[in-house]
Amino acid sequence: MEERVGRGLFRFENELHARALALTGSKDDAADLVQDTFERALRAWHRLKPGTDIRGWLLRMMAGLHAGHHDDEVASFEHLPRAALMADEPVPVPQWRLFTMRDVTAAYRSLPAPLSDVYRLRMLRGRPRGEVVERLHIPAPAADQLLSRAVMRVRATLQARGPALHG
Repeated sequence: MEERVGRGLFRFENELHARALALTGSKDDAADLVQDTFERALRAWHRLKPGTDIRGWLLRMMAGLHAGHHDDEVASFEHLPRAALMADEPVPVPQWRLFTMRDVTAAYRSLPAPLSDVYRLRMLRGRPRGEVVERLHIPAPAADQLLSRAVMRVRATLQARGPALHG
């Protein structure tokens, strides 16, 4: 479980460092701000609603920390009722949410030419089916079959490789 939480949060570490450096102007202060952000995020992970944009959540949290907003921090747990300390496990992040466009692009590049042509036009460029058929000079059922095979191969490649932690 911790591994999934880590992947969900720490894949944004480089971006947070860059943003923190822009906010603070100091590498040391930026590193402290990022660490504080991750500490707060780990404490609040159980409250994160499914489907929340983790990147945006972290950036808002970091901006609040930088601005000095510590409203939701609790210095001591002594005054809290026992039930408040019993939190549900965080909802696991679905595997597909951990993949980036970089991951998808790498998987797409491994496709052979007929599959990659259909996939590129339909899935990456969002072209309508009729345009794909016209551009590639293939019948519509063939385009559908190629796209289906391409999607299955991209998914299989992503599943086999797992999400890359880009840095």
